[in-house]
Amino acid sequence: METLKKSTMSKNLSLLHAPRLRFFPMLLASSGQTSSLVRANRILIMVFLVAFWDVTHASSEWWKADWKYRHLLALEADGPELRGFPALVVLDSARIDYAAMQSKGKDLRFVDAQGQVSPYEIEEWNPAGLSYIWVRVHRLAATPNHIWLYYGNPAAVGEQRPEPVWDSGFRGVWHLGEGPLGPSPQMKDSTSNQNHGSTQGGTAATARVSGKIGYCLQFDGKEGFLKHPHAPSLILDRLTPFTLEAWIRTSEPVNQSILAKQNLEFRGYHLLLDNRPDPANPFVLRLVMPAVPARNEIKVIGAQPLTDGQWHYVVASYDGSGKATGVKLYVDGKPEKSEIVYDSLRDSLDVD
Repeated sequence: METLKKSTMSKNLSLLHAPRLRFFPMLLASSGQTSSLVRANRILIMVFLVAFWDVTHASSEWWKADWKYRHLLALEADGPELRGFPALVVLDSARIDYAAMQSKGKDLRFVDAQGQVSPYEIEEWNPAGLSYIWVRVHRLAATPNHIWLYYGNPAAVGEQRPEPVWDSGFRGVWHLGEGPLGPSPQMKDSTSNQNHGSTQGGTAATARVSGKIGYCLQFDGKEGFLKHPHAPSLILDRLTPFTLEAWIRTSEPVNQSILAKQNLEFRGYHLLLDNRPDPANPFVLRLVMPAVPARNEIKVIGAQPLTDGQWHYVVASYDGSGKATGVKLYVDGKPEKSEIVYDSLRDSLDVD
């Protein structure tokens, strides 16, 4: 069995390239706080509509005449060039004319400067507030470029599909914005792997609340977690490079899993928050890859306490070397000072 444990927190999840596990807004809530988890191996960026040009149909650059309106989205990122990057576009009524669109954004199209149409996923559509849309950008680099958002075609058929947005390097992407009380599995995986999760612990254990990006899940810190069936796409072994990421928020020291795939002997991988190593610094981030027998494992602990009640973006990446030096921890986009506790992993992490 595979269990994505989210007790005492709220999260969004996703598995990324090489492979990656990723969470989006999540709450760690032993007393009603919120938290969220985000992804890794690629940098998450938020792209806002930065300008609106009243361009007429006479423009030679206009994509298709059936679409009456367009906005320009300027793109720029630090670091190396990225191809096929899922960028987050945030819309509100000050930047977009919802009245000119079809319901639920069916006529949205994202087109780059070369005329290529980008696939997109609408995580949340809210004409009265913020709408969150993930767009697969063909190219993202330090050199500024742009894509166009088109809308205003009453005859257009909706084309939003999550799967093309998240390529095969993503093992799972869970936004955690669905209602936790519906038919199982409630929490949908946006990738083609369909690693959907079912809420556990009863109606009082998990709640849908506002998160860092749209809605997220808040866990009670006792019974609430998500459970996923054992799936080959979620197997991350000793020599497999991978990244786990999430947004989290809590204001209390907790000892809880963020993400785990392990058996009853704790064989597997395990990203968690732990208040036990140092009473003076009770809240730390760990990437644990335990394997039986005892001390046949890698364990790396972060130093930064995260109990300030603020949202934090936590990332753990592993290079597949079988060594603890191959583990890197990041908090809010910055390398986290860390301590190697165990560096003696010898056997497979595969869970039967």
